[in-house]
Amino acid sequence: MTTEIVVSSDQPFEVEFKVFEEDTWLVMSASNHIRAVREPLEELQNRAIDQSPLPIGRLELRGNAAFAVVHDFDRATPFSESAVQDCLVDLCRHIEEGGLKSLAIQALGGFHRAEPLEESVRRIRETNWPDCLERIWVITPG
Repeated sequence: MTTEIVVSSDQPFEVEFKVFEEDTWLVMSASNHIRAVREPLEELQNRAIDQSPLPIGRLELRGNAAFAVVHDFDRATPFSESAVQDCLVDLCRHIEEGGLKSLAIQALGGFHRAEPLEESVRRIRETNWPDCLERIWVITPG
C-alpha cells in the first residue's frame, strides 16, 4: 500500500498524530500567548532548575503529538540532518506500534528554514513508512 502525501500549509484532512520541528530546549514550538499558570511558583522554579536539554535526534512523545529534536543552538551548526533521520526512524516505530493511519508532520528542517523546503519534503517522501499509515500531511510554513 502506498501512503498518500499532501504538502500544504492548510490542513487537508483530520490527523491522529502531529510532529513538530523542535530544538533541544523545546522553545521553537512555544507559542507567544500567555496562559494562566495553575502551578505554585515554587513548583515552577524547581522544574526550571531541574530542566536540561533533550538530546538532538530524540523524538519526544507527548500525548497525540511529538517533538522532533533536530536543532541544537549550542552547536556551531544547529540543524542536524542525521537527527532528522533518527527521529523519522523512531516515528515509524511509533506509528507501527500504534497502528496510526494519519499523520501531520512539519517539514523537518524546512519548516523553520534551516534547509530548503524541497529537501525536507524529499526526505519525508523517501521514508519507508509503515503499511498502516494511509495519509501524511506535510506541514509547510504559511
